[in-house]
Amino acid sequence: LPLVAPSAARLLAEVVALLVVYDALFYCVHRLLHSNRRVYRYIHQKHHEKPVTRANDAVRLTFTEEVLDAGCSIVGVNLLRAHPLSRAVYNVIIVSLITELHCGYDFPWALHNIVPFDLVGGPVRHDFHHTNGRHFFQKFFTYLDDRFGPAPPAIKAKDASPVRATDAVR
Repeated sequence: LPLVAPSAARLLAEVVALLVVYDALFYCVHRLLHSNRRVYRYIHQKHHEKPVTRANDAVRLTFTEEVLDAGCSIVGVNLLRAHPLSRAVYNVIIVSLITELHCGYDFPWALHNIVPFDLVGGPVRHDFHHTNGRHFFQKFFTYLDDRFGPAPPAIKAKDASPVRATDAVR
């Protein structure tokens, strides 16, 4: 282990870079899982079994899908040669983001409601993906989905179905 912890700036840069690399790798794998009916049925369909996303859907995966998902993370971490502290922070953040994606709620403090320019997809886009399956393959960000499509029919990320947290208490 390194004797010196990274600076706050380096830690932040490495965690963001790890998330971007993981998300790009996951996008490629996820598109592949949806591109062939047989591959989808035997590897990925289990994740889409429930019509409404909930936090436990984040871990409703086949063994092969778990290996592919974890593999995206491992490749990114090793490719970037991130500091062990950055890796630890990244692990905590990615687990919380994956849980948030599948929670079924659109919290006002969720990353997609805070980060400008629709750079982050959030649970709204991910819920639309779970109900449709032909759009929004990126897990966290939006740039690859927006660039390579297919564009969803008449949907804005903020208009999909997850329940707003303020609506849930009414």
